[in-house]
Amino acid sequence: MASTTGVSTPSFQMNNESKDFDQVINETSSSSLNLKTQPGPTSPNLYLHTPPKLNGLKSPSRSLSPSRLSRPPSPVNPNVPVIYSRPSSPSRDHLKDPTMKYVDELLFVFYDALDNYPINQIIILIRRHLEDNDQKEEKIFKWLLNNEHDVKYKTLLGFFYEGGIGTEVNERKAFNSYIAGAKMGIAYSQILLGNCYILGKGTAIDETLGFKWYQKAAESELCIYGLCNIANCFDFGIGTEIDKKKAFNLYKKSIKSGKILGLSELGYCYQVGCGVEKDLKKALEYYKQSAERDNSDGQYYLGVFYEFGVEVEMDIKQAINWYCEAAKNGDEEAKSKLYDLLKE
Repeated sequence: MASTTGVSTPSFQMNNESKDFDQVINETSSSSLNLKTQPGPTSPNLYLHTPPKLNGLKSPSRSLSPSRLSRPPSPVNPNVPVIYSRPSSPSRDHLKDPTMKYVDELLFVFYDALDNYPINQIIILIRRHLEDNDQKEEKIFKWLLNNEHDVKYKTLLGFFYEGGIGTEVNERKAFNSYIAGAKMGIAYSQILLGNCYILGKGTAIDETLGFKWYQKAAESELCIYGLCNIANCFDFGIGTEIDKKKAFNLYKKSIKSGKILGLSELGYCYQVGCGVEKDLKKALEYYKQSAERDNSDGQYYLGVFYEFGVEVEMDIKQAINWYCEAAKNGDEEAKSKLYDLLKE
């Protein structure tokens, strides 16, 4: 079968009798594709993709304080964003309730993921974590529901509602959980609440209010997700005036902690000249760093650069490889790219 780029690829049937396309993606890797690099589309505008997905907004990083995960801080000061860290040793509560011990570990994984990966990827990451630890989605959701009186678990409960993990998707209930946590100063509840206002998830769209919640969360500079979302707002004028330079500086600040959420955003800034002089070599460098650390946005854009030969030799095999990695991590645009490249 010949692809649109003239590259010979295996034939993948896409009819109803074939494997599900997601299964095809999971079984596909560059090593299984006997491809040779061939000339492809050369239009300089083709690789200049639409702005990268807002972290939780456009389609859609965390040094943590030494607070203990085993109990919510007491008293909670709603004026100081709260960040939790991984529990260092089992607490008395953990010994009484092993499920609590697991959920507290999952909570740390969830918060850390928010600072490193897009939302769709985090849903997949949580499901993998549950499966790897022999935990049922429905069981953990029910535990969270039974313990929602504890403000510490509000954010994770809301995310289970938002992502349909162990329950049906319910954006209104997700919104209610986030707002409860946000009012008690939980930084990641504040950010996810901001997403709800900006996207109109479970509530009416209010970009100004969404931006204010991002600012509230980012008062704790340990919350990288907050920095990146504020940068997105300055980048595209969401709830505030456009300020490309400020957006670039915030993206740059976000990676100083070692978290990777801002890497692909910096790549985008250098790709299109957002708040900085356009530099495709630096864009490639940041996309590559992001991709190699398993961020699906970085993987997608690195695939784009290989597909069209941007600052690298055109290599359809490598492009498909990175699109596959991004698709496995939940990137819908990568799935569309693969469908176009692999279809008959």
